[in-house]
Amino acid sequence: AEICCPIIGQGKILGVIGLVAVTEDQRQYLLSRKRQFLEFVIRMAQLLASNAIEAEMLQNITVVSNQLRTIIESVDNGILAVDNRGTIRHCNLIGANLIRRNRRDLIGKRISKIWAGSPILEVLRGGHGYDWREESYQAANHNMHFMVTVKPVVMENNIVGAVASF
Repeated sequence: AEICCPIIGQGKILGVIGLVAVTEDQRQYLLSRKRQFLEFVIRMAQLLASNAIEAEMLQNITVVSNQLRTIIESVDNGILAVDNRGTIRHCNLIGANLIRRNRRDLIGKRISKIWAGSPILEVLRGGHGYDWREESYQAANHNMHFMVTVKPVVMENNIVGAVASF
């Protein structure tokens, strides 16, 4: 005796899951509770399909993330990304070199500690970016003078961060 169910994900059959009785006692037990076992197999098939879809989505997200990281590192401008509180979450190598700081020293710092008075915080509050604004900042041992473009990062009508190109 056998109770089987297809594993279906995104409209495709990914496999089959089943319970198989190999002895007469197992066969009788399986058939006597076939409704419960069928419900169990269906739920397991759904769980397996869900896990397979999740794994594929995670792989796709990883590929896209690596592509975006490569793009950000390939541009000729400094790129700085902050979260909705103004904390630096990413800075490309060119950006770190222009700021004259190590990337590890920038990540996790508030933008206001690196660029005091930066309009990036206004973009986070108001959601309106700007293009090619001339900005100057003081550091302990040097002055910084940039042309800066800042765009808000929006998810579901909420500002979740901003990206500056300089």
